[in-house]
Amino acid sequence: QRQKTGKGVWSEGGQGGRPLPLRMSGSFTSGSKKPWVVCKFGGTSVTYVKSWMQIVSRVKELLPNHRVVLVLSALSQVTNRLERCLEEAIAGQELASLQWIEETHRRLAKEVNLPKEALKGVLQMLEELDQLLHGLTLIKEVSPRLRARVCAFGERMSTSLAVEILKHHGVAASLLDSKQFLQTEAGLAMADEDKFLNANVIPRSAPRETQALLEERTGTQPELVVMQGFVASSPKGDTCLLGRGGSDTSASLIAALFAAHHLEIWTDVYGMFTGDPRILPDARLIKQIGSRQAEELATCGAKVLHPRCIMPSAMFGIPIEIRNTMDPRPEYTKITVDEYLLMAVSDSHYSTKTLLDDQRVAGSPAGPSPRTSPRGGTLARSGSTNNLKQDLGVEKKKVTRSELKELQGAPAFCGVVANSKNVLITVTTLEMWGAS
Repeated sequence: QRQKTGKGVWSEGGQGGRPLPLRMSGSFTSGSKKPWVVCKFGGTSVTYVKSWMQIVSRVKELLPNHRVVLVLSALSQVTNRLERCLEEAIAGQELASLQWIEETHRRLAKEVNLPKEALKGVLQMLEELDQLLHGLTLIKEVSPRLRARVCAFGERMSTSLAVEILKHHGVAASLLDSKQFLQTEAGLAMADEDKFLNANVIPRSAPRETQALLEERTGTQPELVVMQGFVASSPKGDTCLLGRGGSDTSASLIAALFAAHHLEIWTDVYGMFTGDPRILPDARLIKQIGSRQAEELATCGAKVLHPRCIMPSAMFGIPIEIRNTMDPRPEYTKITVDEYLLMAVSDSHYSTKTLLDDQRVAGSPAGPSPRTSPRGGTLARSGSTNNLKQDLGVEKKKVTRSELKELQGAPAFCGVVANSKNVLITVTTLEMWGAS
């Protein structure tokens, strides 16, 4: 159960992987008191030496006070070349694109002055990929499942090389497989293209479960973790992709999973602008914007972010910062969390107390948390509604969907009930209801 101070989280589980309220003590971290920061770097940011110097610098800047998750894309144009590899294999042509991919990774390793043994992991993956492609020359058919497996090699190779680059600069990092943390939702009627190439992952926040998995995979409590963007796992363990541009979405899902302090999206521009600066010279940088407005801009063509990446972080109160890898110091865009996503009641009408397991818990005197809405407000979610009127002055009323439309004014709190035992969704005011 998240309070205004950010002390607590949504539960690890819930039916179908959906988060349900759970009271927890302590902070969002386990073992270490340092909060997590998730940094996502795109293809242009992980391809060149100059960019990598900025990545290393940012990691070193964060590590004293934070734990860091790096979510990385494939090197620039590698995913396109992997697609081309499939075409060449089916046509029985020479695998020129595979050779280009190898040369690109060797070039980066050489420019960073990595020893030859640092490429061992990448070369093993290239050998595995070569065997897959030679098998395709015989069957001459590519299923969505196999296409997803092949296209995921780009992120696998970039993260393997990233760990070696960080090690070369004196920063120890643990390489983890995103498939172990992100599981897709697959309906029985979904086409294979949607299951494997444009998959969907239900956002959830599970810091204790995630910390336990980290310790199981690494044997330690790592301060720096490197993970793949774009890649997830099906319920059966098959490789799935989140669609082109899915690395942003991966980073947002991972930030929610780790209950991160904030999410940083590093790219080749300064953030969101009032227009396309290549077309409108007077376009201005948007320094702060709400999550719903940012999602609408992304949907309408602002290519700096994938539209699906904003909501997973916003659902769990995690702000997003968009920064320029090549020029990290200037101003940037910060996507704040809209109040309607988190707040159940307004502090102008109700007390600043939160109900947890039918107990009164006083609001913290601490200052505003980065997890709360920039407009303030009081969070009041409850596992039981028996004492809502007594404690908060809130009336409980059971209505049908048709009756809800006839209510005078917006309801302060709304629950969608699947059956008498499970509340699957707890939402918010009529503003959110009207948007759904």
